[in-house]
Amino acid sequence: MNRVDQASRRKVLAALAGLGVLSGLGPAAWAAGGEGKFAVGFIYLGAANDLGYNQAHAAGAHAVAALSDVEIHELYSVPEGKETSAAIKILAGQKNCRIIFATSYGYFNPYVLEAARQYPDVVFLHAGAVYRQGIYPENVGTYFAYTDEAQFISGLVAGLMSASGRMGFIAAKPIPQVLRNINAFMLGARRANPQAEMVLQFTGDWSNPQKEMTAFKVLADKKVDVISCHIDSPMKLAALCEAQGIHFCGYHFDQSSMAPKFLLTGAEFDWTHLYPDYVKRIRSRKDWPRAVRAGFAGGLLRNTPYGPLVPVAVRTEADRVREMIKSGKMFVFSGPVKDNTGKLQITAGQKFASTAQELEKMYWLAEGIIGNLPR
Repeated sequence: MNRVDQASRRKVLAALAGLGVLSGLGPAAWAAGGEGKFAVGFIYLGAANDLGYNQAHAAGAHAVAALSDVEIHELYSVPEGKETSAAIKILAGQKNCRIIFATSYGYFNPYVLEAARQYPDVVFLHAGAVYRQGIYPENVGTYFAYTDEAQFISGLVAGLMSASGRMGFIAAKPIPQVLRNINAFMLGARRANPQAEMVLQFTGDWSNPQKEMTAFKVLADKKVDVISCHIDSPMKLAALCEAQGIHFCGYHFDQSSMAPKFLLTGAEFDWTHLYPDYVKRIRSRKDWPRAVRAGFAGGLLRNTPYGPLVPVAVRTEADRVREMIKSGKMFVFSGPVKDNTGKLQITAGQKFASTAQELEKMYWLAEGIIGNLPR
């Protein structure tokens, strides 16, 4: 994919400066376009090479760039705030993007919703929001992956590999999507070891390296021997685990380059099929789904290839359980499940498929998790 030349980049930076938000926006880049090409925009909260959340979306964007007569425009490091509106104006107003993928949770309300009304001929696709039919504009769609399915497998591997049964988890914000991942990891670990425990640390930010390093030190002091996370860029965390000989389960993207020995597996997004499909449907004026949610069966996620320390027996068991989840023979959230206060959250015999709306309202921590939720 070709990048903009310096003259074009200066024009974009000047436009952002005119909006008074230049300091909050990262560098702009896009495929070299031609007359008559269909323009698609992408907005990222961080860098597109973060080995994490943003790079997973960028991989989907580059799959779109491979389509015939399509150009992509990307804006990096766009904060969740007024900078979001500024970025949308650049993409919709100046770059004539007909589709804009807004990839961070906080972009949606009010920024994407306001922009959808301002630009009714542009389709806005948001990662993470729960679609509300009849409430949101017709040119808005939402999508996400049930990464808790892959986190359950990561937790299972972690539980089988942990010598102490004591693990750690670093999370950004206590919203249902994050809590699903935390709890799924714990439930997977307890499937392997019913006595497993997990120390939980919240940072309060999607990306805050200083807070993440502080949380890592807390976990290392607690003598955990496996760490996982739900933060935007786990690359530094993976490198720390590698340096200190702590097993690591990645998230969002493949971090094995940072932890070639101690990475066990991970839970990854895969947008490389969904994004081009959206573009092809919308460009050809075919009907397109306003709400997309899927797990293993829908091809929107995968587990990172096992690291070298994971033995064949563990791989075989994890693969077997993954196929059960994929085929619908097993559900991650199946009762009985107690929270870490002893309260029964899922009764015996009760099973929640990944699509269950009850899971979108989750605000509890599974038994075995050492930590508290903000009240």
